[in-house]
Amino acid sequence: MKLSPQEDHRREDPARTRVTHSQWELTPEAFAKLLAAFSPNQEQAGQLYLSFHSKLVRFFEWKCCRDAEHLVDVTFNRVARKLCEGQPIENVCAFSRGVAEIVLKETWKQQDRLAPEQAIETIAYESVDDDDIREQRLKCLDECLAKQASENRALVLEYFSQEAKAKEIHDRMATRLGISLNALRIRVHRIRERVEECLELCMTAA
Repeated sequence: MKLSPQEDHRREDPARTRVTHSQWELTPEAFAKLLAAFSPNQEQAGQLYLSFHSKLVRFFEWKCCRDAEHLVDVTFNRVARKLCEGQPIENVCAFSRGVAEIVLKETWKQQDRLAPEQAIETIAYESVDDDDIREQRLKCLDECLAKQASENRALVLEYFSQEAKAKEIHDRMATRLGISLNALRIRVHRIRERVEECLELCMTAA
């Protein structure tokens, strides 16, 4: 599978969250090192990279980040840089996940997000040490979200999007839906409860 650096990385948008430590360009050689960390087999490496890329996109999306794809690029850039600097990485997925969590914290600070314990992302991802549990939780989350109507998923994400503009956002949502603020809160709470219950049952069964 032929892949170019960052899958033909998009040009930097000035409006995007700036979370890079310094200017560092991902070269074809650096990207090759990143792929090789997934597998010495080029075809398998490409498949594993794309699969894990999708998982990180979901991770950032359900953490209510504005530009998940960009933040995944930032994450992999940092991992590739470490590899180029000679840092040994035994488990590239676990290492990348740790880098993603650092990028997330930096993003929250810049975007004035809700604290982690207050937002919907508590459903999506738990800070656990076991990689198998992390993977199973993401799998269960996908299954549970698939059972929700697309408008319900969008409603929850919008509701928890920005703490600084929460009142404005909630007022706009209630007006658009033709319901009171209290009715909106109840609706969001019920959606969240359904996802949490489904996720708990799925993890118990697993």
